[in-house]
Amino acid sequence: RETPKMLGELEVPEDKEVAELLTHVYKFLAAFCGEDSGARKLVSEFAPGFSNHLGLEGVEVECAMKAVCTNNPKIAGGEIGKSWITEVFKLLGALGARRSEWI
Repeated sequence: RETPKMLGELEVPEDKEVAELLTHVYKFLAAFCGEDSGARKLVSEFAPGFSNHLGLEGVEVECAMKAVCTNNPKIAGGEIGKSWITEVFKLLGALGARRSEWI
């Protein structure tokens, strides 16, 4: 996936309904994880794919990423966390402060 061409411009998904559905799924996953370490462990199995949706307009994946990392040093400090950090900073460089709430 390429980063947006212009500073501050999010990648626009082809199907806005799918983008909206993904946002609802990510919000559900964040709520599901809550304080339940078992749920975080289950959801973390799918965590590597979350970064595929970073930078997509209308998709709020960040809440699920945060929920999976909370009190989960294996994810936050492991390869998944490192790849997420790299992706977030790459997108922040491309998007400017538009999505700075990630940090």
